Formats: sequence, C-alpha cells, structure tokens
Amino acid sequence: MMDKLGLVVYPKVWGELKPPDWSISKKSFHRFVELLAND
Repeated sequence: MMDKLGLVVYPKVWGELKPPDWSISKKSFHRFVELLAND
C-alpha cells in the first residue's frame, strides 16, 4: 500500500518496522577491496 506521497504504508498488524542495518565492518570492507584488487 502507498499513501498520497507515494510512501509505503505497512499494515498496523505488522507493528513498527525498523529500517535495515546497512552498516559494514572494517573487516568485510577490506575483504571487499581485496577481492576487487584481485580482479
């Protein structure tokens, strides 16, 4: 469902939905950079 502004509206039965945690650890970031460098 969407409201007038085009924002997604969740049914009240779902309760309050928290946004996902998109944070990244230093370890996983360095691993990502390492994989890019190997290409």
